[in-house]
Amino acid sequence: MTLSKKLVVAVVYENQDDYLQQGYTKAQVMDLAHPCEVDPVVDALVKLGHTVERVPGIQHLVRALAKHEGRKWDLVFNMSEGFFGSSREAQVPGLLEAYQILFTFGSAATMATCLNKVDTKIILQHHNIPTAPFVRIQGHESTDSLDLNHIRSQLPTYPVFVKPSMEGTCMGIDSASRASNEDELRRKIETLQTQHPGQDILVESFLAGRDITVSLVGTGANTRVLGALEWLWEKKGDGFEFHTGYTKGCFILSEFEKQPDNLQGSAVYRVISEEGMKDPQVQAACKTAVATWKLFNCRDAGRVDLRFDKNGPDGVPNVLEVNPIAGLEKDESLLPMTAKLGGLEFTGLIDEIVRSALLRRKA
Repeated sequence: MTLSKKLVVAVVYENQDDYLQQGYTKAQVMDLAHPCEVDPVVDALVKLGHTVERVPGIQHLVRALAKHEGRKWDLVFNMSEGFFGSSREAQVPGLLEAYQILFTFGSAATMATCLNKVDTKIILQHHNIPTAPFVRIQGHESTDSLDLNHIRSQLPTYPVFVKPSMEGTCMGIDSASRASNEDELRRKIETLQTQHPGQDILVESFLAGRDITVSLVGTGANTRVLGALEWLWEKKGDGFEFHTGYTKGCFILSEFEKQPDNLQGSAVYRVISEEGMKDPQVQAACKTAVATWKLFNCRDAGRVDLRFDKNGPDGVPNVLEVNPIAGLEKDESLLPMTAKLGGLEFTGLIDEIVRSALLRRKA
């Protein structure tokens, strides 16, 4: 079924190269879109018959809105992660809401909430959706005044997991994030306070069970599971080197408990088959993911990342993170990979996202 009216779609994104040219490092811009991500989205929209305008960054968007160019846009396809500020992912949605321009993915409120992992966990706890017990270390708290006794009273057993509260793409996460004692915990907190000054730090109980990412499309009652992907441990030789990224890095940490004496390897993923989706644990993860997606008013497409609290049939899926604006790199990002292996090609995924957003269009 094709849309009866073809659209004028503005694609808003930050360009990694622009920030690299300003002197920022590759690690600092890794959350931002790059041509390998933006170009296939534009190509898919054109293939669907739409007219596309590129808007490379919030400054360009502000200028376009000031010139009333937004009046000709039927839809903004939002790929903006933002770069500055604690609500950076909410900045473009907030502007578009003010100008009453229809856009894909979460509202400004959803984006601001889900970017903050501590706030996300507080809301999850309030609504009785499982998430690991945690402690927040506030950004203004100095290393000298750090009260490890308070952390120990809330999280009495090791290991614990330590990460910045408002970063994505594994930023701030490395092999030291899993702390097995007080000295390791203090060192990691001190490192994060240096790397991310002023940002809250999240310390939570380490979850040793299965690590599953659920991809979803739709909004509210129309939400459905596209598929699920599980991260697995793969032993690689005698050495161990920690990497960040989607193919290696933070995803291996869920498997340390399974092979506690083998700190060699990397994460590999498997997309769960149609038969595997019948697994009671996978079904439990998907049910929790859908409830979480609806709770935060996420829209159109994205992911919920979960990890079970322990191995075995009694394990409970705990929400790690909500991704209301997930990566869309065609052959690399988890959402399109899961969709493809579930039978939905990339152009079809983009079409589903557009159609979901259009359901919010005013008559």
